[in-house]
Amino acid sequence: MAADEYYDAVGEVLAYALGAGDSIYAQRKSESGLKFTLHRGDEYIDLLAEPYTRHFRIQYEYRLSNELIAAYKRENQLLRGHIERYEIDETTIGDEDLHKKVAYERIDDIGIEEARKSLEEADSYITHTDCRIQNLSLENKNSEDGPIWDGVQIVRLLYPYEADFGPRRYERAAQDTISVGKDVREKMSRALDAIQEVGRGVDQ
Repeated sequence: MAADEYYDAVGEVLAYALGAGDSIYAQRKSESGLKFTLHRGDEYIDLLAEPYTRHFRIQYEYRLSNELIAAYKRENQLLRGHIERYEIDETTIGDEDLHKKVAYERIDDIGIEEARKSLEEADSYITHTDCRIQNLSLENKNSEDGPIWDGVQIVRLLYPYEADFGPRRYERAAQDTISVGKDVREKMSRALDAIQEVGRGVDQ
């Protein structure tokens, strides 16, 4: 498609987002296209505008590492306990990398069966929606260990090039993504001991 058509579509979707009360929290360019992080209330969603497809993507991420890192920054005693549990040598790791390293070890300690059940909880809900679910991974740059499972991403497609696309289509997609994302987060957090034990479960 022509570049002007693409940028017109991006501008149109962003105008609908701002008109709906969303704010643009961040913007970046990647190999996949332009990516905007949108802020709505207490939630954040990403708008990925891919230039070589007929659709854009609205995405809601639920990363276990983000939940754990937030808990470690809030409660140092919890961080110290996990450092001892996994026998981590912190003398050569900076503070930010230390939080990530401890989170990596705790997530890597999640049993396969426990992870499978949490994904089944998410899948059982999302099959009745217009969203799709994708796995997220986490790498430990201080280790030769490979990437590990780190939660899920909820994706809802937008079709800005269709003649009937307008503010209502955007708003419905944004609401669906956030609603499904929050429900999936709730179901998964209840199914994972790693999240419950750090007090990041929805009910806590």
